[in-house]
Amino acid sequence: MPTRWLERLASSWGQSFEPRETPEERPAAGKTFQRLSQSALVHSACGRRDEAIRDLTAALRLRTDDAALTLVLGHLLRLKGQYDRAIRLHRMLLLRPDADRHSRVGARVALALDYRTAGLLKQARHHAEQALEIDAREPTALDLLARLHETAGEWQAALQLEERLLKICPGRSGLTCGFLHYRIGCEHHERGQTGRAARRLSRALKVHERVIPAYVRLGDLHYEASRPDRAVIYWERLLDCQPRHAHLVFERLEGAYSALGRAGKLEEVCRRLAEADPAHWRSRLYLAEAAVRRGLPEEAARWSLGALEAVPRSLAAHREYWRAAAPPSTLPPVALRDFLKATAGPGAGDDPHVCTQCRYRASELLWRCPQCRAWGSFLEDRG
Repeated sequence: MPTRWLERLASSWGQSFEPRETPEERPAAGKTFQRLSQSALVHSACGRRDEAIRDLTAALRLRTDDAALTLVLGHLLRLKGQYDRAIRLHRMLLLRPDADRHSRVGARVALALDYRTAGLLKQARHHAEQALEIDAREPTALDLLARLHETAGEWQAALQLEERLLKICPGRSGLTCGFLHYRIGCEHHERGQTGRAARRLSRALKVHERVIPAYVRLGDLHYEASRPDRAVIYWERLLDCQPRHAHLVFERLEGAYSALGRAGKLEEVCRRLAEADPAHWRSRLYLAEAAVRRGLPEEAARWSLGALEAVPRSLAAHREYWRAAAPPSTLPPVALRDFLKATAGPGAGDDPHVCTQCRYRASELLWRCPQCRAWGSFLEDRG
């Protein structure tokens, strides 16, 4: 559940702690309701979902008209995977004739989240759209509907919703908006519409400079059009803005520099990156490979050892070190050959990456997390 909506629910829930005794309500029942509500809040904050659900269920038996508690109970049930119970609870809240506007919006958003989590995307979209018909500025519904459009590959519709969110939430990052421009640009490129693709990709970088694949794709566009000088401009911009991702364009820059008669330029670039950042191990790996090609095993071993010291868990760094250090080492040749063969299979040289939002792990760099659907959230896991 998005943070903004949780804060809103917590605020409403806190209001429900105030005794609202009526003539027919006994004081003892009011005190019991308050005790159960506060106990459920403590259990929920401590991560004890079963206890929180137990106390909330008991509290709602005493006061069935409390919409905030109903929404929170449904949220906890959804977190436990009990989608059917959460859906029934939220539908009951929606069907109440005395439900106010805020409660109806909350119920629609909760149902959309229930159905989305259960994998029923059509129903989730329906309820998100219904919530926006009641309140066109509901940020949770806008965000959920935008993510549903992304899942369906409807990038333009998702972009329109994301732009509305940026106006409603001034502190929201434009990174998602930039990546949506990038995806639209990729579609134009795949259709052969290079002019429109270049404009979209440039717009993505104007929206947010951390749309890393846009640099790569723009360079590819110009390189395919036999303009290596223009391609180098975008790839070098990536080196300056996001040096940790410079390895994405090493091979591209090597080919472009050769076409421009500047062979050896990439080695200068990698030396500069290695000197500026001791943790930039990929530039050291490239320098080790270049030293091997020039027949300088000692220099290759030095560079590869520096990479290995920066990321001791990287299989790629281990492979390059032993390949470079093999001539002067006492390692039996058959053992080295077996090691390189065993670690050369599909995916064996991949290094782990982790999503900074939900901690999802992948063996490669992904631009969008498949679990939390965040854009540009993956970083190398260096242990």
